[in-house]
Amino acid sequence: MIREEFVSLNAKLWKMLTEACFGCIPESSVTITDKNEMISLLDVIGKHAALHNLYLPSGGDRDITGAAWSHEKGMLELRMGDDALIVNAQSLTFYRNGHDPRWWYIRLRAIPFQESGLVKLHAFENSETLYYYGEELNEIAPGVYKSFDGYDEDERIKRTVIRKVRGGDFVFFSKGAPYLFVKESTNALHNKMNEVAFDEAVRHAVYSAT
Repeated sequence: MIREEFVSLNAKLWKMLTEACFGCIPESSVTITDKNEMISLLDVIGKHAALHNLYLPSGGDRDITGAAWSHEKGMLELRMGDDALIVNAQSLTFYRNGHDPRWWYIRLRAIPFQESGLVKLHAFENSETLYYYGEELNEIAPGVYKSFDGYDEDERIKRTVIRKVRGGDFVFFSKGAPYLFVKESTNALHNKMNEVAFDEAVRHAVYSAT
């Protein structure tokens, strides 16, 4: 019963959050390409960390606590407490599938950008998910990074950032979403399918559940 109450409440709150982000409940999909608008929307989602799950292109899921412009020109950062993911956002799309907010989701599309050269990425090339992990670095000053290789324990970690230099797609669902129980959901299923194929799969899941 507690689980059912949580799912029901979370769905209502996810619907309210959607309305807060877009000013209304969109009737269909809506795509945003303006980065200022993307940051504003993602920051609202981040301020309600208890309501969402963010599924990463490299597998796994996290909560963000906010979004802002990165110190790197043209890049966005998805904040996770004191740490951050640096992404080259191309578009953000809201998908409404049916009337149940649990199946509504947001897809953030990111594209590759310049590697720092501080870490070797080729070690991950044989992994379909780890390929998209990116560069995990110590930000010692705004936009200035240092590798953790040969890290001196006496050296202070300013902030850990993961530069998503190979791009990849991210999806946000509500915490009570049935998607959590979909096979491969936390193994970057969404990033292994293009936007159309993934949305069709979600729509099929909605139809099957009704």
